[in-house]
Amino acid sequence: MVELARAIAVEAHAGQVDKLGVDYIHHPAWVASQVHTPVQKAAAWLHDTLEDSSFSERDLMDRGIPMEVVFIVALLTRRAGIPPEQYYAEIRANEDAKAVKQADIRHNMLGERLALLVEKTRNRLIRKYTYALECLA
Repeated sequence: MVELARAIAVEAHAGQVDKLGVDYIHHPAWVASQVHTPVQKAAAWLHDTLEDSSFSERDLMDRGIPMEVVFIVALLTRRAGIPPEQYYAEIRANEDAKAVKQADIRHNMLGERLALLVEKTRNRLIRKYTYALECLA
């Protein structure tokens, strides 16, 4: 399951780069390395797939990703009209989603990554991620 999730993530994020111009796939790889169970690792690999690619929940299930993992990935996907408080409350209620989201935020807040951003962007992201961690606590 984890290897399948990794392969789908590589396909889904092919050609994408992060804010620093680095191949995007390094982000889900790092997040997956920080969580523990196979379900968490699979969800970590896929955590941005629905939001940042053309893949749908149905596509993931059709490829063989278990519904439990697809549910977690859906929880981690931002949806229009859902306020941040509700988004984080739903994640906080699911231990696997919470573990993945906390790892996701830790990677986004790594000092060496933030240091490469312009000050305005860095400060905005620090506020955003600090708030997110508070909501998940």
